[in-house]
Amino acid sequence: MKKIYFITFILLIGCGRKDSQKNSPTSEAAPSSARVSTRPPSYELDTAYMQWTAFKTTAKIPVEGTFTQTRWDLKRRVNRPEEFVERAYFKTLTSSVHTGNPERDRTIFEGLFARMIEGKIIEARTASLDTASQTVRIAIRMNGKEVLVPFKYRITGDTLLTAEGSVDLLKDFGAAGPFQSLHEACKDQHTGEDGISKTWTDVDLKAFIKYHQIHE
Repeated sequence: MKKIYFITFILLIGCGRKDSQKNSPTSEAAPSSARVSTRPPSYELDTAYMQWTAFKTTAKIPVEGTFTQTRWDLKRRVNRPEEFVERAYFKTLTSSVHTGNPERDRTIFEGLFARMIEGKIIEARTASLDTASQTVRIAIRMNGKEVLVPFKYRITGDTLLTAEGSVDLLKDFGAAGPFQSLHEACKDQHTGEDGISKTWTDVDLKAFIKYHQIHE
């Protein structure tokens, strides 16, 4: 009889051990913290600014500048970088023109912008976006006129979108008077080695939109 009780006790212990192993926390199921999100990343805006490039002398020497007082209205977070320029708005005070030379800045404002119609402000907004050709058409308002200007945009990695276009002060905005005033004020500075003074009417524009990627 004692032998029967002993064998029964051993079997109970053995079954108990098997059950405890089944309920052991060392299961092969992966913890929830190790699961990888399948949602696509989004992008959050960091900063935006515009750079312009004008030209002087017959050798077409570039003069670069920007505006320090500018308001940008852009989406703060997007699913694709090009959505930053889908419904963009830009407004700048022309008196904040900045080239790194205060005397030249004053000459540009007083000789050009101050003589334009509504010359204290330049406004721009997105008119259309074509992702297939990577072209965004921007409506720029200056000298009392609004002109549609095509910009080609480029996305660099997960941090930068640039858009480049060009305007002509005479053909696009009819600013002959203000332009001639600027040329006269800069006549000596715009004279090259050939003795010819030239101020070019075309101005290149480049927008920079910086952002970072977010994983959720």
